[in-house]
Amino acid sequence: MNMVNNIYRIIIIFLVCSCTVFLIENYNVLKSIQSENAKLQFVEKNLKNQIKDKEQVSCTDILRKLKCIEGVQITNVASNNDGKLIVQFEVIGNQAEIKSILGKVKKIKYFSNIDNIKIEQDKFQGVKTKADVNFIRNY
Repeated sequence: MNMVNNIYRIIIIFLVCSCTVFLIENYNVLKSIQSENAKLQFVEKNLKNQIKDKEQVSCTDILRKLKCIEGVQITNVASNNDGKLIVQFEVIGNQAEIKSILGKVKKIKYFSNIDNIKIEQDKFQGVKTKADVNFIRNY
């Protein structure tokens, strides 16, 4: 009988120890899940803020910056489904002025590229340049 009691004691001690180990492991797993969840929520919040900032770009912001550049005459504005804003403009002046103005246009935020550059020589007005500028409204 004493032998049987010893076996039961050993089994009970083993079960208590294994339950303790499992509880500790469970606690560690729950703690790591909570920390990862907090990190994911932080990343999700940052992504939402970035998307919100990118959606706030409007055509008027870009056009206002273009109108601030002296010598630029906007002739047409168009938008496509890809989130691009296409602005056609005209610049009249000498080559140095035109180069300076195109450099200023390139520095505008959300600038993508310049297409369809047409240069005409005029006796009275100087060099006349027409260009299409693409801006990205939604990244």
